Amino acid sequence: MDGTTLIVVISLAAFGIGLFIVGLLSLFIRKQKPAARPAAAWDGQERRQQEVVVRVENVPVPAAPVVVPAAPQQPVNLFALTRLDIIGFVNEMKKDGERYSIIPLVKEKSENKLPDYLMCGERCFAIMFEHGEYVFNLLLHMGAAEADKYAAKHTLKLAAYLGDDWYNLIVDNSFTDKQEIFNMLDVCYFHAALRYMTSKKEKKGQKADAEAAAAALAEAQARQAEIEKQATANMAEITAAAEEAEKQYRALLATYEAGLKSGNYVEFMLTRKEIAQETQKRGGEAVTIVERADAQLPMSLKYGPKTFAMLYGTDAGIVMTARISDGYAAELFETHPAIRPAKFPRRWYQIIIDGTFKDKESVFAVLTEAANYVKESSIAQNERKAAEAEARAAARAEKENGETA
Repeated sequence: MDGTTLIVVISLAAFGIGLFIVGLLSLFIRKQKPAARPAAAWDGQERRQQEVVVRVENVPVPAAPVVVPAAPQQPVNLFALTRLDIIGFVNEMKKDGERYSIIPLVKEKSENKLPDYLMCGERCFAIMFEHGEYVFNLLLHMGAAEADKYAAKHTLKLAAYLGDDWYNLIVDNSFTDKQEIFNMLDVCYFHAALRYMTSKKEKKGQKADAEAAAAALAEAQARQAEIEKQATANMAEITAAAEEAEKQYRALLATYEAGLKSGNYVEFMLTRKEIAQETQKRGGEAVTIVERADAQLPMSLKYGPKTFAMLYGTDAGIVMTARISDGYAAELFETHPAIRPAKFPRRWYQIIIDGTFKDKESVFAVLTEAANYVKESSIAQNERKAAEAEARAAARAEKENGETA
């Protein structure tokens, strides 16, 4: 072999060894570097998460069956954040009761396919989906301003199927440490706490308003029932009084009609008002007239505070009820047989003005006698009271003199 041929062989062997070394280096680099996941893959994962049934207050419940997204092939967070890290952070929140007044808690999944719910009272503030040991995403409950701030730096999109303040966060290599995730959960907690307290306050206010309205209604119903009860009692009393008046009226009318049938017709015209006015004129200022709006009720004549006669008007004529002595009543019975004792205390008599009264003067005579009887009774009563008072005074004086002696 000459020198030229030897140089060619050595050159080819050196080129083959170089290609082999380059191939080995390429294979080693591919194994060390994680494969980049296309954005379309995450979009597909987010759509699949919308089919998970979320049974928490204020979180809609889709009708589709539970479908868990397939786990990515490679981890996407470079600081090895796990589901248990987040659960541990929430447990640490529980210990700080001064900052977290509404105790946070985790509703852990009962199966590997279900998400974990992070709760603030009765309101959920985050939902955690685990796809692998270090691969998962979070549904976060936060305001639009905070979401815009985080979306500028991380993979955060609106989860419109849950509401206008729920966002889907992909835990990827845009985060540098775990604390960034914990800070976002802290923000979500206070956002949910504000909503929870506002809702609770509104419910409490609505309950107080409802109780006040119910109390006012009950009070109004009680007042109405009392009014109706009183009205019923008053009506019963009025009805009873009217029935009694009607009964008396019918009895007087029957008596008067009996007198008419016997031929005792009144030969003069005289009204109740004329009788009352003439009696008052004869009795002086001591006699007063009491008129009533109801014509079926009597017109009363009083001497001082005491009534001495009542005048009833009927279709057939006038009936007097007068307070007279028993002896005078016996005298009247001789000429006026229609006289009867009234349904009042003793010495009250009903007198029908019928044909047995030959003139007006005979009517006024009865009323004058009734007025004088009440007057004399009052004088006698006053004299008796004065005598009794004088006797009591004398007895006291005698007793005092005896004690002095």
